[in-house]
Amino acid sequence: MIVVLALPGYLWAMVRVPQNARRQLASDMAWGIVVGLVNWILTMSWGDSSQYSPIQVAISGALMVAWVVWCTWRWASILMRGVPATWGAIAGYAGGWSGMAMPSDVTGLWAVGLVFLILGMTAGLSLVVLIVAVLKLLVARARQ
Repeated sequence: MIVVLALPGYLWAMVRVPQNARRQLASDMAWGIVVGLVNWILTMSWGDSSQYSPIQVAISGALMVAWVVWCTWRWASILMRGVPATWGAIAGYAGGWSGMAMPSDVTGLWAVGLVFLILGMTAGLSLVVLIVAVLKLLVARARQ
């Protein structure tokens, strides 16, 4: 499932990224997958999966935002490194969620939940990347 979720980002990279930068991009995406999956396991896999505690959701969201902020701020190339790491984190998190939701859902609605999870995380984390990128640009201009 994680492979299917990460496939669009990987295919984009194979078409748009120069040959010499592909290894780094794949590494960043793989680290994102690991971070997203570990985040989900540590914060959301325990307890009743039908009703998550607000503290679980808050900690999980804070960890994901922290990962994206760190990647976007630290790496020079946001598009080539920060975005793939974010895509990987979304894929890892969604893969962990679907791995637990699929076997326990007899109605098949886990797939709808997965779509909403991916759309929500993509929108939210893309906004985080945009905000951090603008702040990074403003700080760079102020230093000049």
